[in-house]
Amino acid sequence: EIADHGHNLMNSCRNEMDRIMAEGVHERLRQLGIDSGKRITCYVTPDKPPVHEVGTRIKSRCSNWASLASPGLDVPETVELGDVVVTIGGTDGTKCAANWARIARKPLLPLTNLGGSAAEIFEEELEDFDARYSDRIDKSEYETLNQLSSDWAKIAKDAISLGARVLTPRHVFVIMSFSNEPKMDDV
Repeated sequence: EIADHGHNLMNSCRNEMDRIMAEGVHERLRQLGIDSGKRITCYVTPDKPPVHEVGTRIKSRCSNWASLASPGLDVPETVELGDVVVTIGGTDGTKCAANWARIARKPLLPLTNLGGSAAEIFEEELEDFDARYSDRIDKSEYETLNQLSSDWAKIAKDAISLGARVLTPRHVFVIMSFSNEPKMDDV
């Protein structure tokens, strides 16, 4: 779904889930005839060797993504440069990624099907839904992240669709002339 909708994957290149995601997006991009180096960017920290070799791999400026003690509180590039943060399963590292997303004010889309930290993050986000998301989406839309389904294609499609909607505010400000000109009558 990431590849099919023209999105870019930001990846940390640190664990098995990162490898699966990057290789999956890479394979789909290859099928579409698109160079994955332009659509997959992976940031590698010095504390872990990269777990895959797809996309463009870049040395992270952050030495330890699991620490909030870095000078200047540098947000990892995958969070800073991403538009939304999707979490799947996970443990403490996933919780840390969610905290980085909150610090950077990025929408969090935790997929709960595999349990783990993503399920906890979902509950936390749902608790603060009104403050974080209600100006852009309905609560029932956000709750699709918690759907009981084993259809990962549907889950991915729903998450990517939700990601696009959560980025688009529903507020509109219109400013216009109040002149008495006839051409403005229809306006």
